Amino acid sequence: MGKQYAVLHVQKHSSTGGNLGNHIERAEGMKHTYPHANPEMKKHNKSFKTGYEGMSLGKAVLKRIEKGYTGKTAIRKDAVKFLSLILSGTHDQIMKINQSAELYTPWLRANEAFLQEEFGKENIVKLELHRDEKTPHFHAIVVPLTKDGRLSAKEVVGDRNKLKAFQDRYSEKMKAFGLERGEENSKNNHVTTKEFYDELEKTRKEVENLDLDRIQLIPAAQKTQMIKKYAKTATLDLNLKELKNSKNKRFRQ
Repeated sequence: MGKQYAVLHVQKHSSTGGNLGNHIERAEGMKHTYPHANPEMKKHNKSFKTGYEGMSLGKAVLKRIEKGYTGKTAIRKDAVKFLSLILSGTHDQIMKINQSAELYTPWLRANEAFLQEEFGKENIVKLELHRDEKTPHFHAIVVPLTKDGRLSAKEVVGDRNKLKAFQDRYSEKMKAFGLERGEENSKNNHVTTKEFYDELEKTRKEVENLDLDRIQLIPAAQKTQMIKKYAKTATLDLNLKELKNSKNKRFRQ
Protein backbone atom coordinates (compact mmCIF):
# COMPACT_ATOMS: atom_id res chain seq x y z
CA MET A 1 0.00 0.00 0.00
CA GLY A 2 1.46 3.36 -1.07
CA LYS A 3 1.25 6.71 0.66
CA GLN A 4 -2.12 7.48 2.17
CA TYR A 5 -3.24 11.11 2.07
CA ALA A 6 -5.75 13.27 3.90
CA VAL A 7 -8.16 15.05 1.54
CA LEU A 8 -9.76 18.41 2.34
CA HIS A 9 -11.75 20.30 -0.29
CA VAL A 10 -13.34 23.73 0.34
CA GLN A 11 -15.73 25.65 -1.90
CA LYS A 12 -17.46 29.02 -1.44
CA HIS A 13 -21.14 29.57 -2.29
CA SER A 14 -23.05 32.81 -2.76
CA SER A 15 -26.40 31.20 -3.54
CA THR A 16 -28.36 28.84 -1.30
CA GLY A 17 -30.14 27.31 -4.29
CA GLY A 18 -29.11 24.25 -6.31
CA ASN A 19 -28.99 20.54 -5.56
CA LEU A 20 -26.07 20.41 -3.14
CA GLY A 21 -28.40 20.03 -0.17
CA ASN A 22 -30.31 17.22 -1.89
CA HIS A 23 -27.02 15.45 -2.56
CA ILE A 24 -25.71 15.83 0.98
CA GLU A 25 -28.94 14.78 2.68
CA ARG A 26 -29.82 12.07 0.14
CA ALA A 27 -33.22 13.66 -0.45
CA GLU A 28 -35.96 11.24 -1.46
CA GLY A 29 -36.92 11.48 -5.12
CA MET A 30 -33.66 13.30 -5.94
CA LYS A 31 -31.41 10.35 -6.73
CA HIS A 32 -30.08 12.13 -9.80
CA THR A 33 -28.16 14.36 -7.38
CA TYR A 34 -26.26 11.39 -5.93
CA PRO A 35 -25.79 8.94 -8.85
CA HIS A 36 -22.61 7.43 -7.38
CA ALA A 37 -24.33 6.29 -4.18
CA ASN A 38 -25.21 2.66 -3.46
CA PRO A 39 -28.82 2.56 -2.13
CA GLU A 40 -28.07 -0.57 -0.11
CA MET A 41 -25.36 1.29 1.82
CA LYS A 42 -27.44 4.38 2.61
CA LYS A 43 -28.34 3.00 6.06
CA HIS A 44 -24.66 3.23 7.01
CA ASN A 45 -24.50 7.00 6.46
CA LYS A 46 -24.36 9.20 9.54
CA SER A 47 -25.96 12.58 10.26
CA PHE A 48 -24.41 14.69 13.00
CA LYS A 49 -26.55 16.89 15.23
CA THR A 50 -26.18 20.57 14.43
CA GLY A 51 -29.48 22.05 15.62
CA TYR A 52 -30.71 22.47 12.04
CA GLU A 53 -32.13 18.99 11.50
CA GLY A 54 -35.23 18.93 9.32
CA MET A 55 -34.29 22.14 7.50
CA SER A 56 -33.14 22.32 3.92
CA LEU A 57 -29.59 23.51 3.34
CA GLY A 58 -30.81 26.91 2.19
CA LYS A 59 -33.11 27.45 5.16
CA ALA A 60 -30.44 26.30 7.61
CA VAL A 61 -27.88 28.73 6.18
CA LEU A 62 -30.29 31.67 6.22
CA LYS A 63 -31.43 30.79 9.75
CA ARG A 64 -27.85 30.78 11.02
CA ILE A 65 -27.16 34.13 9.33
CA GLU A 66 -30.35 35.55 10.85
CA LYS A 67 -29.29 34.40 14.32
CA GLY A 68 -25.59 35.22 14.13
CA TYR A 69 -25.12 38.21 11.82
CA THR A 70 -24.67 41.47 13.70
CA GLY A 71 -23.25 43.62 10.91
CA LYS A 72 -24.60 47.14 10.48
CA THR A 73 -25.04 46.91 6.71
CA ALA A 74 -27.28 44.69 4.60
CA ILE A 75 -25.63 41.54 3.27
CA ARG A 76 -24.78 41.82 -0.41
CA LYS A 77 -26.48 39.40 -2.79
CA ASP A 78 -23.11 38.21 -4.09
CA ALA A 79 -21.64 37.69 -0.62
CA VAL A 80 -20.43 34.19 0.24
CA LYS A 81 -23.24 32.74 2.35
CA PHE A 82 -21.70 29.37 3.14
CA LEU A 83 -18.77 27.05 2.62
CA SER A 84 -19.06 23.42 1.58
CA LEU A 85 -16.29 21.07 2.65
CA ILE A 86 -15.40 17.49 1.75
CA LEU A 87 -13.13 15.68 4.20
CA SER A 88 -11.76 12.27 3.33
CA GLY A 89 -8.54 10.55 2.33
CA THR A 90 -6.90 7.86 0.25
CA HIS A 91 -9.32 5.00 -0.38
CA ASP A 92 -7.32 2.16 1.19
CA GLN A 93 -6.73 3.88 4.51
CA ILE A 94 -10.23 5.35 4.72
CA MET A 95 -11.67 1.87 4.24
CA LYS A 96 -9.30 0.50 6.88
CA ILE A 97 -10.51 3.18 9.31
CA ASN A 98 -14.17 2.48 8.54
CA GLN A 99 -13.68 -1.24 9.12
CA SER A 100 -11.75 -0.81 12.37
CA ALA A 101 -13.57 -0.85 15.71
CA GLU A 102 -10.61 0.98 17.26
CA LEU A 103 -10.22 3.73 14.63
CA TYR A 104 -13.72 4.46 13.34
CA THR A 105 -15.29 6.31 16.30
CA PRO A 106 -12.15 8.35 17.12
CA TRP A 107 -11.95 9.31 13.41
CA LEU A 108 -15.55 10.53 13.49
CA ARG A 109 -14.88 12.59 16.60
CA ALA A 110 -11.61 13.98 15.26
CA ASN A 111 -13.25 15.27 12.08
CA GLU A 112 -16.19 16.78 13.95
CA ALA A 113 -13.87 18.37 16.53
CA PHE A 114 -11.61 19.79 13.81
CA LEU A 115 -14.54 21.55 12.12
CA GLN A 116 -15.84 22.90 15.43
CA GLU A 117 -12.41 24.23 16.39
CA GLU A 118 -11.90 25.90 13.03
CA PHE A 119 -15.34 27.43 12.46
CA GLY A 120 -17.22 27.31 15.75
CA LYS A 121 -19.81 24.65 16.54
CA GLU A 122 -22.64 27.15 16.09
CA ASN A 123 -21.65 27.85 12.45
CA ILE A 124 -21.82 24.23 11.26
CA VAL A 125 -25.36 23.78 9.95
CA LYS A 126 -24.93 20.44 8.18
CA LEU A 127 -22.48 17.59 8.77
CA GLU A 128 -22.97 14.22 7.08
CA LEU A 129 -20.81 11.15 6.65
CA HIS A 130 -21.43 9.33 3.39
CA ARG A 131 -20.51 5.66 3.48
CA ASP A 132 -22.70 4.76 0.51
CA GLU A 133 -20.12 5.92 -2.04
CA LYS A 134 -16.90 4.09 -2.87
CA THR A 135 -14.70 6.11 -0.51
CA PRO A 136 -16.39 7.27 2.73
CA HIS A 137 -16.23 11.04 3.19
CA PHE A 138 -17.72 13.89 5.19
CA HIS A 139 -19.77 16.76 3.79
CA ALA A 140 -19.91 19.88 5.96
CA ILE A 141 -21.85 23.11 5.40
CA VAL A 142 -20.44 26.07 7.32
CA VAL A 143 -21.67 29.66 7.56
CA PRO A 144 -18.54 31.88 7.62
CA LEU A 145 -19.48 34.15 10.52
CA THR A 146 -16.65 35.78 12.46
CA LYS A 147 -16.55 35.91 16.26
CA ASP A 148 -17.85 39.48 16.17
CA GLY A 149 -20.82 38.55 13.95
CA ARG A 150 -19.62 39.56 10.49
CA LEU A 151 -20.17 37.40 7.41
CA SER A 152 -16.69 37.07 5.94
CA ALA A 153 -15.47 34.02 4.05
CA LYS A 154 -12.29 35.97 3.30
CA GLU A 155 -11.48 36.24 6.98
CA VAL A 156 -12.59 32.71 7.86
CA VAL A 157 -10.75 30.79 5.13
CA GLY A 158 -8.60 33.64 3.86
CA ASP A 159 -6.16 33.65 0.97
CA ARG A 160 -4.08 30.83 -0.47
CA ASN A 161 -1.62 30.88 2.43
CA LYS A 162 -4.37 30.72 5.04
CA LEU A 163 -6.05 27.89 3.17
CA LYS A 164 -2.74 26.02 3.03
CA ALA A 165 -2.34 26.41 6.81
CA PHE A 166 -5.91 25.17 7.22
CA GLN A 167 -5.10 22.04 5.19
CA ASP A 168 -1.89 21.59 7.19
CA ARG A 169 -3.85 21.58 10.44
CA TYR A 170 -6.30 19.03 9.10
CA SER A 171 -3.49 16.75 7.95
CA GLU A 172 -1.89 17.02 11.38
CA LYS A 173 -5.15 15.87 12.98
CA MET A 174 -5.35 12.93 10.59
CA LYS A 175 -1.82 11.64 11.21
CA ALA A 176 -3.15 9.52 14.06
CA PHE A 177 -5.25 7.68 11.47
CA GLY A 178 -2.43 6.96 9.03
CA LEU A 179 -3.10 9.86 6.64
CA GLU A 180 -0.42 12.28 5.42
CA ARG A 181 -0.47 15.81 3.96
CA GLY A 182 -1.34 15.69 0.26
CA GLU A 183 0.56 17.30 -2.59
CA GLU A 184 0.89 21.05 -2.14
CA ASN A 185 0.12 23.43 -5.03
CA SER A 186 -1.62 20.65 -6.93
CA LYS A 187 -4.28 21.85 -9.39
CA ASN A 188 -6.24 18.75 -8.48
CA ASN A 189 -6.86 20.26 -5.04
CA HIS A 190 -8.68 23.29 -6.46
CA VAL A 191 -11.77 22.07 -8.27
CA THR A 192 -15.46 22.59 -7.72
CA THR A 193 -17.63 19.77 -6.43
CA LYS A 194 -19.25 19.47 -9.87
CA GLU A 195 -15.83 19.28 -11.57
CA PHE A 196 -14.82 16.68 -8.99
CA TYR A 197 -17.63 14.31 -9.98
CA ASP A 198 -17.56 15.18 -13.71
CA GLU A 199 -13.87 14.31 -13.93
CA LEU A 200 -14.40 11.14 -11.93
CA GLU A 201 -17.18 9.97 -14.26
CA LYS A 202 -15.22 10.94 -17.37
CA THR A 203 -12.23 8.88 -16.28
CA ARG A 204 -14.41 5.91 -15.32
CA LYS A 205 -15.81 5.86 -18.86
CA GLU A 206 -12.37 6.26 -20.43
CA VAL A 207 -10.99 3.33 -18.45
CA GLU A 208 -14.01 1.13 -19.20
CA ASN A 209 -13.81 1.89 -22.93
CA LEU A 210 -10.11 1.15 -23.34
CA ASP A 211 -9.31 -1.15 -26.25
CA LEU A 212 -7.04 -3.56 -24.40
CA ASP A 213 -5.81 -5.31 -27.55
CA ARG A 214 -4.77 -1.98 -29.05
CA ILE A 215 -3.00 -1.02 -25.83
CA GLN A 216 -0.59 -3.93 -26.22
CA LEU A 217 0.87 -2.09 -29.25
CA ILE A 218 1.35 1.26 -27.48
CA PRO A 219 4.99 2.16 -26.61
CA ALA A 220 5.89 1.85 -22.93
CA ALA A 221 6.49 5.61 -22.51
CA GLN A 222 3.01 6.42 -23.80
CA LYS A 223 1.48 3.81 -21.51
CA THR A 224 3.18 5.51 -18.57
CA GLN A 225 1.63 8.87 -19.52
CA MET A 226 -1.80 7.27 -19.78
CA ILE A 227 -1.49 5.68 -16.36
CA LYS A 228 -0.36 9.01 -14.87
CA LYS A 229 -3.46 10.67 -16.28
CA TYR A 230 -5.72 8.18 -14.55
CA ALA A 231 -3.68 8.45 -11.36
CA LYS A 232 -4.22 12.23 -11.29
CA THR A 233 -7.96 11.80 -11.28
CA ALA A 234 -7.66 9.15 -8.59
CA THR A 235 -6.11 11.75 -6.27
CA LEU A 236 -9.44 13.58 -6.27
CA ASP A 237 -11.34 10.59 -4.98
CA LEU A 238 -9.54 7.27 -5.03
CA ASN A 239 -12.73 5.47 -5.93
CA LEU A 240 -11.15 4.27 -9.17
CA LYS A 241 -8.53 2.03 -7.63
CA GLU A 242 -10.13 -1.37 -8.14
CA LEU A 243 -11.30 -0.45 -11.64
CA LYS A 244 -7.86 0.78 -12.65
CA ASN A 245 -6.07 -2.22 -11.19
CA SER A 246 -8.13 -4.61 -13.29
CA LYS A 247 -7.33 -2.64 -16.44
CA ASN A 248 -3.69 -1.77 -15.67
CA LYS A 249 -2.74 -5.44 -15.37
CA ARG A 250 -3.10 -5.55 -19.15
CA PHE A 251 -0.98 -2.38 -19.56
CA ARG A 252 2.21 -4.06 -18.32
CA GLN A 253 4.63 -5.44 -20.90
